[in-house]
Amino acid sequence: MRARVTALLTIYLGLSSLFSFAVYSAKYKLGVNSSGGPDFFYQDNKIQGSIGEIFQCALDVSHIQYDSRALPVARLLFQLESGEIDIAVGLAKTINRSEIATYANPLLNISYFFITANPVLNKLSDLSDKQIAGLRHSNIIDMIENLNAIPHEVDSYVQAVKMATQSRVEGAILPITVLSNMDEKLLKGANIFQIDNKEISFYISHKTEDLARLLAQINQGISQCKKLQTSLSKSTVEKI
Repeated sequence: MRARVTALLTIYLGLSSLFSFAVYSAKYKLGVNSSGGPDFFYQDNKIQGSIGEIFQCALDVSHIQYDSRALPVARLLFQLESGEIDIAVGLAKTINRSEIATYANPLLNISYFFITANPVLNKLSDLSDKQIAGLRHSNIIDMIENLNAIPHEVDSYVQAVKMATQSRVEGAILPITVLSNMDEKLLKGANIFQIDNKEISFYISHKTEDLARLLAQINQGISQCKKLQTSLSKSTVEKI
């Protein structure tokens, strides 16, 4: 009887090892948002910066194998939809994005700020039909539309700030991760206030094989690495 149990246990362990090898030997294609700023950037095959290291932690703990590269938002979304990449890192959740990919559990919450030359504006102001600058193809464009305002799409955050402070648009919206590292000279005299808060995490392409299994692994990594989070808004607002 003991021999039979031992044999069955050996078979079970053998199958478990094979299953684990199959799970962890799969190699995925991963794209990293290249517009994150100094707190989130891709270098030396790792996601770095105060925010980037939390994403890297989640990937490390999840034990997935991947080839990675940095991509601008537009290219990142295109390849996510086509299935050229399996995982997109560092994107905010939007309705349009969730139509082409599955959103993992939220990893971080990021504050967004409004920059304007108008000294009387505040978060309660009616911005309907006002032109607001936002990074092209970013979730900021959705935020502007949700304000019933008119998006003025630009190719860089610096361009957005210059347009806002020179009153060429009513204002611009930037994430705190970018704003806190912006040249202070560009922000001199500007009226700055928080306007929104968004969660960011991983997106997995709907064309990825074993999507459910990959999602479970990433969510496990997120759960274990959330303890590394700090109050990003509280600590970085002091810089601006």
